Amino acid sequence: MAKKGYQGSIILELLIVLLALLLVAVILIPDKIWKEEEFLTKTCRYNINAIYEAERYYFRMNEAYTDSLQKLVTFIQGDSSLQTRNKIVQLTRSLYSVIQNVLGNPTIREVATLSSALAEIQGDLRANERYFRKYEEILNEKDAISTDISRVDNSALFANFSYLKNYVDSLTNLKSNISNYTLQNAALYAKKYVDSISVYLPLIERAAVYEYWSQLYSRIDAFVKAVEKTDIVRVSSVSDRLKKFLARGDNAIKRLMATELQQSVNHLNDIAGNIQSVYDTYVSPGMFSISQRRGLLKLSEVDSILLTFNESNFMCPDNHKPYIVVVRGGHLTIECPNLLDEFQQQLQQAVEPVTNLSVFHYMSEIDTVLDSTYQTMDQVRPFIRRYTDILLDMKELMAELQGFNVSSYQYAREVKDFVDTVKVEKRLSVLKPMIEDILNPMDTLATRLETHNFSDLEEKMDYLGSKIQKLDSLIENTKLPRRVRAKVVKFYPSFEPVFDILNQLKSAGDSQEAQQLRVAAQAIEKSLVEVLNGYRERMYVIFYKKHINHGYIKDRLKSWEQE
Repeated sequence: MAKKGYQGSIILELLIVLLALLLVAVILIPDKIWKEEEFLTKTCRYNINAIYEAERYYFRMNEAYTDSLQKLVTFIQGDSSLQTRNKIVQLTRSLYSVIQNVLGNPTIREVATLSSALAEIQGDLRANERYFRKYEEILNEKDAISTDISRVDNSALFANFSYLKNYVDSLTNLKSNISNYTLQNAALYAKKYVDSISVYLPLIERAAVYEYWSQLYSRIDAFVKAVEKTDIVRVSSVSDRLKKFLARGDNAIKRLMATELQQSVNHLNDIAGNIQSVYDTYVSPGMFSISQRRGLLKLSEVDSILLTFNESNFMCPDNHKPYIVVVRGGHLTIECPNLLDEFQQQLQQAVEPVTNLSVFHYMSEIDTVLDSTYQTMDQVRPFIRRYTDILLDMKELMAELQGFNVSSYQYAREVKDFVDTVKVEKRLSVLKPMIEDILNPMDTLATRLETHNFSDLEEKMDYLGSKIQKLDSLIENTKLPRRVRAKVVKFYPSFEPVFDILNQLKSAGDSQEAQQLRVAAQAIEKSLVEVLNGYRERMYVIFYKKHINHGYIKDRLKSWEQE
């Protein structure tokens, strides 16, 4: 009994371990699969966008697209203007980094923070003046505080600090607006500011600054409290903002008093020479021309894409096939190839039963009759151009023949065009809109075939036949020279066969072809839904990985942003 109990406990322990492992798998594996799916989609769409932007860039430079991806890579990688912009970014960042290091100096950092806080307070006082005007004492105090803040820039009590602050402000402004300067000028200004900061930093009168700040702090604090007792707080948040920036300035002053000034001076001396090194690089023979251009801290999104564009962007990471690049009439489409072969095969199977519907044959014969009548009129037209009434009627008829369009005819033509397109086309960018547009025509055409109802087509043909007969009669009753009369033929005989074709069409339509159309429409719609939803690949026995077509870009529109 003890032995059986022991064996049972082992089995139970194994079962617990297996369940624990299964629990871990249920948590970790789906997360891994989701990340893989997200990676595939993100990478594929990035590649599509990269190819599209590369093509657009190629077009701007050459006024034409290229369908050769290898040619595209060679051109992008050899483009000197793109490489120049990248070099400007690198040069700008080198100067920006040095300026950043200077402004990161412990003492200089606190001076910059204090200066920023004072500027914010000054700005808020000016921006809210219209509210302060309601209270004379508050308005007067606001003016007095503004004056006290301005004195920080040129106070005789701490002249060295004022000079330092002004140069720190100039360096900060240069860093913020570095793209407004040529690189060489920016480096010269930076060197001038840093040299001046190096002179005044060891000499700053911290005690005097602290005393002045203490008085200014108390004055602003009292001002805030006075504002809070008025109805200004109902229309403006100025009191809260002033308190925030006042606290920021106060903390900066306290940290400034606590810094080791000599360490800050030594730190600045150690890094100040870096600006000279940057400037020397700028004026070196290889960089002189480039550094005469304005600074640039970062490339545009497109330039960043183009700089890393290479052969790895050519293949879809999902099915490892090249992206589809199509250029037609100035229109550019880049498309993911995933699932498209299967999609086309499903569509071809769906339309196979309706490939040779009788209605297609009769519509083709109608086209032949209409074209024959049009050509006959076109041949006669040069001989009657002096007869305005005849010519105007003829041109009107020719336009109607050329633009012939009634519902039954149009539906049949659209279905036939779709069937023919599926034979040679697999792109979702082409087939998706066609499918969305073709389903209703297929259903309507099926109903017409079932009911043998082509009345709209009959009415149009009767109308055209009547107009053609009237034109023949007009020509017949017009006095024409014998040589002209010999060249003019009647038009109605060319058109008349269309009525026999109509009769055959009405009698040929049947419910079997109608049912084939409806079944095909259902299969077509199902194929579209499947390719849009993707298919699931079994992973680790009980889990699934989803594969989808990752979309396309057509004329700047990204399909995944239109969903």
